[in-house]
Amino acid sequence: MHDFARPGAVLIHGMPFIVFQDHGFFNYQPEFFQALARCNSYETLGMWVTLDSQLPSLIPWEVRLLDFVTFSMKTTHLLVVVQRKVYDTEFRVAAPRCKQL
Repeated sequence: MHDFARPGAVLIHGMPFIVFQDHGFFNYQPEFFQALARCNSYETLGMWVTLDSQLPSLIPWEVRLLDFVTFSMKTTHLLVVVQRKVYDTEFRVAAPRCKQL
């Protein structure tokens, strides 16, 4: 996506958001997308969670949601992240200590 997008392009990520949201670094969880933005100077326009794939509702992501939401292999939560590419730079792999460009 990064290589095909011009500066100003909006990147939309949507993927299952299930158990192990904070297990390891390279899985689809909020911290991964925060690091992706930091390493590639993306502007994060929003991050949301759906609690049921049958209900078209997006809840703004906050870590406090983990106190109220049950995650399991049977849940159908979805993580949606919208980011904007700001600069025309080479893609950098997300890393915990990556410095912003």
